[in-house]
Amino acid sequence: MYDDTVQIFTDASKEPAGKTGVAVYIPKYNVIIQKRTSNHLSIFSAEMMAIIMALQWVEEVKPYKSVICSDSMSSLTSIQTGKSACRQDLLDEVHQMIFRITQQKLILQFTWVPAHTGIEGNERADELAKEALKAEQVEVQVPLSKSELKTIIKDGIHKLWQDKWDKGEKGRHLYSIQQNVTVKMISSLSRQEETWFTRLRLGHTGLNSGLHTIGKHETGLCEICEVSETVEHVLMHCRRYNVERKELKEELNSI
Repeated sequence: MYDDTVQIFTDASKEPAGKTGVAVYIPKYNVIIQKRTSNHLSIFSAEMMAIIMALQWVEEVKPYKSVICSDSMSSLTSIQTGKSACRQDLLDEVHQMIFRITQQKLILQFTWVPAHTGIEGNERADELAKEALKAEQVEVQVPLSKSELKTIIKDGIHKLWQDKWDKGEKGRHLYSIQQNVTVKMISSLSRQEETWFTRLRLGHTGLNSGLHTIGKHETGLCEICEVSETVEHVLMHCRRYNVERKELKEELNSI
């Protein structure tokens, strides 16, 4: 199908810290284009930048037939529909380049290729994009979108919050249960059940240890075991509830 067509493989890569890199690989001419792009771009923006670089090559070299092969379904869908929720600016640039190319009577196609399935050109583009991350400096500056800026701010707030939560002195009972501040508890419990579980997680119960904290119990100890009567003690260790704990375990094992 593509015997007389120049295949152009594009890909992008992103590190958790925010570095992004893009690559274009053209096997027929052994052309390699790889650039480190602006930090904190979304992977969608980076994939679109890789496609833009491929189109720049087509405009310059002018092969009669070419096909851009990308494993980014979201990018190709946006190009097909002409709509993008976050990077309409990059999409508009792509469409302008496509228009200029087709005006020169050149044949240009796009195709999706599945990632990491052994397609040689795609695998090579993936390697090149990862290598581009190693560049010391950003080589292609791409303005960040509003959504990308919001992500940076949100991540920064979470980092500060997490640091404060890790080093804090209050709420240590809850910290022993939930160390990550970004974890969301999703359930279908009733309002009353949610209240019960929230109090258990916070340790705000009528147990002796909690009463002792607010001056309403002399020792805070369990009357049976003579150790601090905490939520963990009652649920896991207290001798008063050995029978109930055994029955619950048997019921869970039977499910």
